[in-house]
Amino acid sequence: MPDLLLRLASADESPSTVEQHTVRLGHDLTVSGVLSVRRPRAAVPEGAKSGGTAGVGELVLTGVLSASTVAAVTRLIGEYLKRHAGRSVTVRRGDTDITLTGQSQRDQLELLTTLLAEADDDQQHTRAE
Repeated sequence: MPDLLLRLASADESPSTVEQHTVRLGHDLTVSGVLSVRRPRAAVPEGAKSGGTAGVGELVLTGVLSASTVAAVTRLIGEYLKRHAGRSVTVRRGDTDITLTGQSQRDQLELLTTLLAEADDDQQHTRAE
């Protein structure tokens, strides 16, 4: 299963504030126990001596994406978005991404379910070739 990449953004908050929210959402997702959560590592330039740092506002989720897992992730993203009108979360799986903003949790769940189904269909199609 391809990882999910979450990218948090805010129209009117500083990168350091977005980073604080990223850490908090990552903690909330980890505590919920639904998926493994890690920070992505930036590409390491050729000749560099150490690894790159994580992208501001980015989390990688890995694990089994059951209906209950998708619902739990949707709930936590929804809670994050409710705290401020200018926030958004872009969810990427494979080559497909969606941006969640002020949609209802029901609409968000529908969008995430569609995203995951499309990514699974693409994966199965690729394996069949």
